[in-house]
Amino acid sequence: MWRALKSAGAGMMRDGAYVLPNSDRSRQVFDEQSVEIKEAGGLGHIVTFEATSPTQNESLLAEGEDG
Repeated sequence: MWRALKSAGAGMMRDGAYVLPNSDRSRQVFDEQSVEIKEAGGLGHIVTFEATSPTQNESLLAEGEDG
């Protein structure tokens, strides 16, 4: 699962929490992994947020691409 999330541009925060870029590809990968996680008895949630400025948003997207 980690490899699939990483290939979608995810960055690991801690304790199994990941930050993904807001894109159709990322959402698809996370949805697929979430099904497997739930089948194994785990939890998977998608929480979205907006950056407070265009500069911050660009920085977040660039960091996700460097992943």
